[in-house]
Amino acid sequence: MKYLILVILLLAQQTYSQRCSVEGSDRKDCGKVGSTQETCEKSGCCWNPSPNKDQQNSFFTQILAYFYGDEDDNYPYCFYPQNICEEYNFTPVGTEIFPDDWFDGMYDRYFDNINVLGNGGVCAAPGMGAETAGSYFYHWMRDGALTMRSFMELNDNDFSKIKYNMNKYVSWVENVQHKTDPNGINILIDPKFVIQTRTPFTGGWCRPQTDGPGLRSGTLIKYAQIQLKNQGSIDEDLYKAIYTDLNWLVGGWETFGCDLWEDIESDNFFWNRMSFYQSLTWGAELAENQGNSDSAQKYKDTAAQILPTILAHFNGSFIAESENRPWDGAVIHALSELNEGVFDLTGKEVAKTIDQLNNLFCTTFPINQIDDDNKIPGILYGRYKGDVYAGGNPWQLLTAVLAETFYKAAQDTLDKKVDKLEESEVKHWRKMLKIEEQFVSSNQLAKKLQNAGTAVMERLWHHTNADDYMISEQIDKFNGEQISALDLTWSYANILTVLKQYTHNESYLNQFE
Repeated sequence: MKYLILVILLLAQQTYSQRCSVEGSDRKDCGKVGSTQETCEKSGCCWNPSPNKDQQNSFFTQILAYFYGDEDDNYPYCFYPQNICEEYNFTPVGTEIFPDDWFDGMYDRYFDNINVLGNGGVCAAPGMGAETAGSYFYHWMRDGALTMRSFMELNDNDFSKIKYNMNKYVSWVENVQHKTDPNGINILIDPKFVIQTRTPFTGGWCRPQTDGPGLRSGTLIKYAQIQLKNQGSIDEDLYKAIYTDLNWLVGGWETFGCDLWEDIESDNFFWNRMSFYQSLTWGAELAENQGNSDSAQKYKDTAAQILPTILAHFNGSFIAESENRPWDGAVIHALSELNEGVFDLTGKEVAKTIDQLNNLFCTTFPINQIDDDNKIPGILYGRYKGDVYAGGNPWQLLTAVLAETFYKAAQDTLDKKVDKLEESEVKHWRKMLKIEEQFVSSNQLAKKLQNAGTAVMERLWHHTNADDYMISEQIDKFNGEQISALDLTWSYANILTVLKQYTHNESYLNQFE
């Protein structure tokens, strides 16, 4: 009788989807601590407690164990289906994306979050989504610095257009730099401020966060350069604010603190180190311009100390954010926005990092697999492996900077102007971009990279175009709808910048024709 039951169960297994027929040793783990068959299959993954690809349900496995004993269980019960995320579609279909009315509508919503109460503060987001863990109506030093940097770029660095709001931002920075921090830390590395009072948030938070001085000073240096060009001098309060942050970096760049996602701690985040190096390099140039040779040398020396620590983040396979958080979309953001000649965006380090993150976010987010099946080009990126905030989803701001990285790599490749690239310059892009030609010119690879940037923006448009110019923080990894914080300023800043500089920039695009 027991053998008859066994035969019946074996026959039943033949109807199980072939996509889940994966041997234990070949499985890619899709589960989390506490995963059940229900939660696993709901996430689009396969469930099979047996290492044998043909033994699919736990009841059957229990019978086998009863007759034959337990097998080695060093394999995932919850795993990704076979043949997913093995290749990517980075060829755009050419549909119109983010048309002019959308650009203008997004810019208006973005602008509403700048100098929001007239005191120079930038709110991270005015609206809460059902998934957010509290109000975003605060000034984060990181969001504020990146937002005001994009504000200058979006207004073509036109002094007459940016002067009022940039001066308000300078006033904010200079004011808070000299307050006593009620949280018992140096206020320069406190991340979050109450906009109404220009004072640090005093609730529980992951602090300190050390990327503030680098990001702030970098943005203010950009503004100082615009002031020099238009009025021949730098305002005293701006000058002081810049050097307050730069001088902290000289002695504080190794300070232990929290990451940009406010989850983990380290003294060696890739994102932070890239911001330090960029701002110190710019700061040295500014100091020399102002005749301050001692400060210039000090900033150069500190940058020189930081550079090898940045390069060490490439482990041979990809660029890691930190030892305790290797795979992180923040790396791509740093490469797109903070890369002061540290890494060649066309090189193997960047290509291999994108390849690793493509696989991570394709397998992690079912919506990427659904989009692939529906022939929607591109890919959506999220924060990091194991993210659980609001469910752990793609982020619009990170997807946009992936596109920006492709676009910038395309320009760098085009500028090489050679008929035949070395194979070492091509091989790490071949599979990802489906390059079949044996010999590839710089123009050919550049076009592939430019197409990849546009393909990513097409997928982003596919998931945002139903919301009347509104961009939120995240995209639901199952249904593809926008969720979490509404009108996220950082999302607008990144998307608008990419559209203006690349996707809708005819002078940029015409180079590749």
